[in-house]
Amino acid sequence: MWFPTADSHTQAAACLPRLSDQDARLPRTTYAVPPVDRTLDATHRARLVLDLIADYDALLCTGHVSLDECRWLLDEAQTRGIGRFLLTHPSYTVPDMPLALIESLAERGAQVEITAYQLLHQPGMTPAQQPSAAAGTSATRGRPGRRGRGPRPARRRE
Repeated sequence: MWFPTADSHTQAAACLPRLSDQDARLPRTTYAVPPVDRTLDATHRARLVLDLIADYDALLCTGHVSLDECRWLLDEAQTRGIGRFLLTHPSYTVPDMPLALIESLAERGAQVEITAYQLLHQPGMTPAQQPSAAAGTSATRGRPGRRGRGPRPARRRE
């Protein structure tokens, strides 16, 4: 089960295409989970989804949520006994997670997804970096991607 992806607050903040941009009938709602949206309603809904994932032994995927939200989700998942937790392309533009945090969450049991799209289209990724990024090593001296180079270029959807 994926947490918010193309309509998450991080997607909007990165100026990336959103699902609601594809059809005028869709609301421009921006989804966030705790700790970003700390309302009782958001917390209750997120925990209900986590309880369902635990009840059905489903896979929890982080989607495009923020770094803090990923940490919160893993904490909550582990308290519920959720054994399958996937960081959805964590070093990609969204959520743009530093390698040290990816490693930290992986050490706690999270699986790490690295996609071909990410390797071929991530801003700043060079062909020389692709093998080490695909292997999940730190040979690229940190994560590939943006390093203070101004606004993100317009990109195609994932």
